Amino acid sequence: MVKKGKIEDALQNLEEAIKIDSKYKDFAKTDKDIHPIRNDKRFKKLIGG
Repeated sequence: MVKKGKIEDALQNLEEAIKIDSKYKDFAKTDKDIHPIRNDKRFKKLIGG
């Protein structure tokens, strides 16, 4: 779960994961633990929409 104050870390980790394997884009779209950052414009840019 993305903790308050850890949004930057979560976005950075997601970006690195996507660089390793693009399947993490789909994972990020549905994983409930990532929900707190889904409305962030940087998240939307990372997953392509």
